[in-house]
Amino acid sequence: MRRAALPVLLALIVIACGGSEPQDAEVSRQYSALPAAAPAPARLAGESTESQAGPEMIEQRLIRTGRLEMAVDDARAAVSDAELLAENLGGRLSDTSIARDAEGYRRADFTVEIPSERFDEAMTSVAELGDVDLEQIDTQDVTREYFDLETRLRVMRDTETRLRALLANATGSVAEIVEVERELTRVVEQIERLLGERRYYDQKIAVSTLRVSAYEQPASVRPGLLAPIAEALSDSFRVLAESVAAVIYAVVYLLPWALALWLLLAVRRRWRARRSAGT
Repeated sequence: MRRAALPVLLALIVIACGGSEPQDAEVSRQYSALPAAAPAPARLAGESTESQAGPEMIEQRLIRTGRLEMAVDDARAAVSDAELLAENLGGRLSDTSIARDAEGYRRADFTVEIPSERFDEAMTSVAELGDVDLEQIDTQDVTREYFDLETRLRVMRDTETRLRALLANATGSVAEIVEVERELTRVVEQIERLLGERRYYDQKIAVSTLRVSAYEQPASVRPGLLAPIAEALSDSFRVLAESVAAVIYAVVYLLPWALALWLLLAVRRRWRARRSAGT
């Protein structure tokens, strides 16, 4: 009886896992002709009830990212100030780059990584380093995905426990034991994959990122009392320069035609003088 129960239990475990891989289908077909067994363990049934819990029982999981573009007096100083702010908030700077444009002004791009609970504080503090041109906040709600991941992980761990117990007490044939070991390996691999996904979500949820672009711009100078006079002189010189340029253009344009006309008149005068001398 115990030997006959081994394939039945294995089939139940495979069905409980809800696997969709070809290996699961093969195991299900192999034991489809066996008699029905006892229902799934109470913990799985409890998990089904837990999945129907109200939203108030589920902790919300959010991934928050921000974007700032601002003008600063000194891009390198802005990076240093932002790094100090990040450290005071328990975070750090990453992906920092500083470049200079053709006019000699610098642009700094960097990412501030801070604990999620201090995201708003970091956004406000960094924005005070310059004149903000763009402020953007993106919030991604991954509560459903995270809860589904946790549920699948619990189910797979229960399955692993049952498979290990089944393998420890197995008295069936070698083929049956090998099949249990193969299924256990598959379950363990899925658990590792789910754990990796959960670690990814945990990292994104716990740490928020703020991407910042800080660029230098010409300093604005308040015009003085003599500014109108200087501007008038500048305009006068500009008008004079434009007039001289127009004269030069006219001379260059008309000079070839003037030479041609002079040559034509000279030839005509010589022709008339010869004609008069002949008569």
